[in-house]
Amino acid sequence: PISVGLKPVEKTLSARSPMLNMGKDKPNDAVITDDLVSRQHCVLELDGSKGTVYVVDLSTNGTFLNGKRLPQKKQGKIMVSHGDSLLLKDPAQDSEFGYVINIVDATPSAVRSAAWGSAA
Repeated sequence: PISVGLKPVEKTLSARSPMLNMGKDKPNDAVITDDLVSRQHCVLELDGSKGTVYVVDLSTNGTFLNGKRLPQKKQGKIMVSHGDSLLLKDPAQDSEFGYVINIVDATPSAVRSAAWGSAA
């Protein structure tokens, strides 16, 4: 996490388990309790045929990739890269409430995607 208040999250994405869900609902892979975080805030999703990881914004308050607001789910998904900054709040309000994307083993069969980092 970029923010001290967030816990590290790590999950291996594969054809059998292609998503890492973030939000305040307990079934999410990353459970984040904050007033501005939606129950289902965003999802990291593996496209196994391309070996690519995408992020989809499911929230009403917005999800930000490298400081830019993501389009809502109905408008599509955005590819993420190793080292990208995924913020769960508007960076104008809190530029450190989020994660640094760490992608390891970018093969079509399995991609280890972790949303983590160190406190800034």
